[in-house]
Amino acid sequence: MISFKLVVANLLASLGGLLLGYQTIVVSPAMIFVVLQFKLSRREQELIVSITIGVAACAAIFAGILCDHIGRKVMIMFASVLYIISSIVMAISPGMWWLLTGRSLLGLAIGMSSMATPIYISEITPEKFRGNSVSLYNYFVIIGGFLANLFGYIFSLQPTNGWKYMFGVAAIPALIQFLGFIFLHETPRFLISKKKTDKARKSLKSFRSRNHDIEKELDNIQYGPLSQFQDIKSLIPRIFKSSNAKMAIFVGCTMQALQQFVGINSIVYYSTNLIKMAGITDIQDAILISTIISGIYLIFSIFGPLSTDWIGRRRLSIISTLGLLISLVYISGVFYYMDKVPETHYVYNSTDSDTCSKLNYSTCSNCIKNAACGYCYQETKNNSFCLVIEKYDPYISKEGKCNSSTDDYKFTAINCPSNLAIFILVGIGFYLVFFGIAESHH
Repeated sequence: MISFKLVVANLLASLGGLLLGYQTIVVSPAMIFVVLQFKLSRREQELIVSITIGVAACAAIFAGILCDHIGRKVMIMFASVLYIISSIVMAISPGMWWLLTGRSLLGLAIGMSSMATPIYISEITPEKFRGNSVSLYNYFVIIGGFLANLFGYIFSLQPTNGWKYMFGVAAIPALIQFLGFIFLHETPRFLISKKKTDKARKSLKSFRSRNHDIEKELDNIQYGPLSQFQDIKSLIPRIFKSSNAKMAIFVGCTMQALQQFVGINSIVYYSTNLIKMAGITDIQDAILISTIISGIYLIFSIFGPLSTDWIGRRRLSIISTLGLLISLVYISGVFYYMDKVPETHYVYNSTDSDTCSKLNYSTCSNCIKNAACGYCYQETKNNSFCLVIEKYDPYISKEGKCNSSTDDYKFTAINCPSNLAIFILVGIGFYLVFFGIAESHH
């Protein structure tokens, strides 16, 4: 029943999930370097991060209508082009407005792709394997997030241009998807809805094995139970007339909505910054830890479906929800405690030639509040400075003890050191474990 071309089509379509996961997560490590290079304010940072989701939400509203008019295949290919263009624009951005433009185009791509791709996969796949195929798309989203952190760590070794590579590398899978879809057919269901039965038959043949009964499946598409739902005008009234259908949709939509209100977006978009806020001062270490945590998320997202049969969906939902609640309260409590602990990292020394040093900041937190300044310190000695950040290398200061990377001195421009980092990391780890279980079996 399954042909080789169907497998290839599912993999190519699932690249849309890979791109969604990658581009959603990669902004977290990339923004660390973007903020330092462009000297962005907090409001500008929030705008760059949030504009993609805002545009994607608007695009998704119209994407469904466009899918029914121009086809699923065309929508996916158009989204691939937008992924390519947005990746290039972000990679060559000389300033904030170019980056905003690229992130806006990315939002269009995400909105269109996230709507068209699952529809395409479900309509080319036999009913028996449809659930697994759509699950493959969801796993590709999670894999994309893991790769975003992994490439974020690799490219962070080049602090000046690394963020450009983080954004730009996404153009490669988008190009592969676009070129691959040139040789794929539109879905049979869409072609039948446009009265193109011969093309639908040809499309179905390409996605099925030789001994499959093509005519029987075509008849089922044309005259089967789902054929009456081709017109959305007839579908909606039937839904609201059925109490069972209404309840199923209400529960499903509520579960999906609640997933977005449990802090996952904050963890996803600001995971690297959260780790740095926890007291991991080295940027590369923060990104590496974020990569490990996303790997844990990937592993436990597989655990959910595997454990559903012997634990049960309801019990698994209760366990994962309680786990999320406890993890969030725990993380918030640790951050609250950190904020209340008196400042223990002082600026002990100063230099006459450094601008930040002349401002006479007394503590690390006061020093790094100035976007141009960073905290230079030794872990085992009371020997620290507040120094100007090197413009083209956020790892070092413009002058002074941290002017070069050494083991003796460490330099941070985003956060102050803390001994409580391990407690935050444990909380984030457990949070993603429970969210991975919750998301994968709903």
